[in-house]
Amino acid sequence: MIKGLKYEDLKEQGFDVDEGFTYTGSSEKYLAALQRFYRRSGKTTGYIREMSGEGQYEELTIVVHALKSNARTIGADHLAGLAEQMELLGKASSYAEMSAFKDELMRYPFRFTLINVLKNAKEDIRDFEYTEALLKVRRVVSQIED
Repeated sequence: MIKGLKYEDLKEQGFDVDEGFTYTGSSEKYLAALQRFYRRSGKTTGYIREMSGEGQYEELTIVVHALKSNARTIGADHLAGLAEQMELLGKASSYAEMSAFKDELMRYPFRFTLINVLKNAKEDIRDFEYTEALLKVRRVVSQIED
């Protein structure tokens, strides 16, 4: 995880951190699960691309089932919902829809970066929440300076 990333950053990106704590049992275990998830994200997205490209839909259904469960564990409910929809399409043998749905799943930001914090700061500025924007920008600047 990025040094200096705060739970508020995760919450602003749609993570239900409290749900993640419920699944994992503590903040330390939650952070470990989050780190494992992101370390494996490259492999997971690679499997999804490869299997859908090769028409391996039964295997793909298994991969998105695991993705759904792992996403729920870290409180990434939006991603879990996308994976669940794709899993259900696979179980129903709706492979054309499943393949088309993959594109939406792949647009999910599997890498949480400081650019997301800056995007949130931009939204805060639009909403005249200057103090919130300033705090976010300061976090990004401190990361860059480290």
